[in-house]
Amino acid sequence: MFGKHAVFSFCLAFPVLLLCFAAPSQGARIVATSTADQLANDTRCTLREAIESANQDQALFGCTAGSGPDLIELNFTNPVVLTRAGGNEDDNQTGDFDITEDLTIRPLFLNNVVTIDAAGLDRVFDLFGGADLTLQNLRITGGVVIPFGGGVFVRQASSTLRLIDAQVVDNEASLFGGGVYGTGPVFLEGTSVESNRAAVGGGIYMDSDDVLDLQASRLRGNRATSDGGGASVRRLIFRDSTVVGNRADRDGGGVAWRLDGGASDVSFLINSTVAENSSFRDGGGLFFDSPGIIELYNTTVAWNVADEDADGVGSGGGVFVDDGQVRPRNSVVASNLVPTAGGANVAPSDCFGALSSLGHNLFGVVDPGDCQIGGTANGNLTGTVADPIDAELDCLMTTGGPGVVKPFAGSPVIDAGEAAGCMDVGGGTLAADQLGNVRPWDGFDPDLVARCDIGAVEFGAPSPDFIFVDGFESGGTTLWSFMQAALPGDPSTEGTPRLRKRSARGGGGGACVGPEILARWRADRSE
Repeated sequence: MFGKHAVFSFCLAFPVLLLCFAAPSQGARIVATSTADQLANDTRCTLREAIESANQDQALFGCTAGSGPDLIELNFTNPVVLTRAGGNEDDNQTGDFDITEDLTIRPLFLNNVVTIDAAGLDRVFDLFGGADLTLQNLRITGGVVIPFGGGVFVRQASSTLRLIDAQVVDNEASLFGGGVYGTGPVFLEGTSVESNRAAVGGGIYMDSDDVLDLQASRLRGNRATSDGGGASVRRLIFRDSTVVGNRADRDGGGVAWRLDGGASDVSFLINSTVAENSSFRDGGGLFFDSPGIIELYNTTVAWNVADEDADGVGSGGGVFVDDGQVRPRNSVVASNLVPTAGGANVAPSDCFGALSSLGHNLFGVVDPGDCQIGGTANGNLTGTVADPIDAELDCLMTTGGPGVVKPFAGSPVIDAGEAAGCMDVGGGTLAADQLGNVRPWDGFDPDLVARCDIGAVEFGAPSPDFIFVDGFESGGTTLWSFMQAALPGDPSTEGTPRLRKRSARGGGGGACVGPEILARWRADRSE
């Protein structure tokens, strides 16, 4: 989780308008006081009983009557564990919690996180009948289901799911959506979807072209036995967020866009990081097989791996484009890899297919036989196999947030963005980077002119409340920015286990596909 939100809303940015969706107004307030999983006429109010009272708009089982869009507050901190066995039941009597009316569920005190554990009996939440559901400060885990939505299943396009400061962790679906299956819109804010499993969409599967919108959130360590390790989508809005350490046994280790989308489907990645994802076949980071459009604004795609099983079948470690248009702007696609020599070595594999540049991008290595960069070349830095560009990127690091890949002090991405300022969707400027730090910020050069960096992170930039935010004493902030903690978790279970190394150049530690691997490849070529 990456922050607390007492009041929240969601905005969708499009080139000509901004649509905001506020959380639904509350009806009745129902306080659950017991962690037991029961339906009993006693003085206790359990979560299942509170949901039943909200669904029926009646005072049931010792709980307050629901009335319209209700609020359930959990007056406890211990986990709720499902014990009423019986899946494929849709009346909230056994198995998962069935929601049929607009509802918000959260702890009574928002400094708490309450775990809801399905314990392998069923999924955790099932959303029906066009109802909207908001889950805040909850840890949703232990869901196991055949076939859809191991954590949360959104059945109707008229329903909206909102996850605020939540965790969807260690759930499994046999087919689609290990963590979340969405038929209607799904919004995540400050939320982590981690270590979920499915055949398609290990973390999240979107069944329709309704939007999957992530703000300051993370898809991490999810697994698909087919496509879309982190997510399988048609339309995505991804802001200040990270896709990290996800794996697909076929295509799209990080995110896969499916061919069943439409030409009008437009996706955006803004101030975001796609790193350390892997696929056995194509698109270790991003796999785009849609007639639609994806635009990348100040996004970093780095340290991803295609053909992770090293069988010689797989391309596009960073981005693979099979259909549609991928349009990067002020973005980095570099330091992505593919195994060679049966996995004994690696080579750069930043992109495959056609990309349409919107300007001021860095492409580390572009092999014209694999990847064609069209559009505007203005401000682009493009390496080739014969003359690669080292983006000078460190390993993935976290700062209490979803995770970023920072440039080193000598990186060519520094001060290489658009002179007028890095652009947001609709022509606005980005006033902050993925970490919320000041953008633009002057890098280590003699011109004393603040110009935004290419990619998700502004090198050496302070937070907006820094006392000398106008640039005075900017030289000292760089040292502070390197004091980071390593990403938690067991690296051997996420992403590219055979290729992981620790950065030899410092910067806070953390296991990753390190910069020294590309250095070794370049040394091998020069011999």
